[in-house]
Amino acid sequence: AEMRQSQGVLLPQVRLQLDAGPERTNRYVTPAPLGNNDWKAGRQGSIVVRQLLFDGLASINEIWRQAARTDAAAFRVLERTELIALDAAEAYIDVVRYLRLVALAEDNVTAHRRILGNVRSRVEGGRSGEGDLHTATERVASAEATLAEFRQRLDDARAAYRRVVGLEPYNLRFPGR
Repeated sequence: AEMRQSQGVLLPQVRLQLDAGPERTNRYVTPAPLGNNDWKAGRQGSIVVRQLLFDGLASINEIWRQAARTDAAAFRVLERTELIALDAAEAYIDVVRYLRLVALAEDNVTAHRRILGNVRSRVEGGRSGEGDLHTATERVASAEATLAEFRQRLDDARAAYRRVVGLEPYNLRFPGR
């Protein structure tokens, strides 16, 4: 049997060799030795037992290497799950945040339109100049542009939420500490 490795432990090696049968020695030297070229009955046998006592810490180092490789794979899986969870939390917070910003921007547009109506009445009544009307109109347009930008970002946040979570964002609340 040859040396076999089982679960990191080397098994003993046992070799048995037996030789039997006629043999002849023929030497071409001068003078020829006595019994040269004669047939003789020959037998011999041997048993060799070998056991590795110390492998230079190769077995334990191989175990440690495999354990480290397994741990590294587990940590890669953990890292990936944490990144997915981080993406999901970020998408959730973005949706909630942009919902709140859109609501604030809509209130802002409503307030600027009300102010524009007041300024328009003052201009028509002759109590304010055209410059005030242009300024109020520009501020309404700026508030509407901001609202449109927040709505676009809200749509992007909803798409990111659907991509990461796999569901439509519904009934979300702003997270507490």
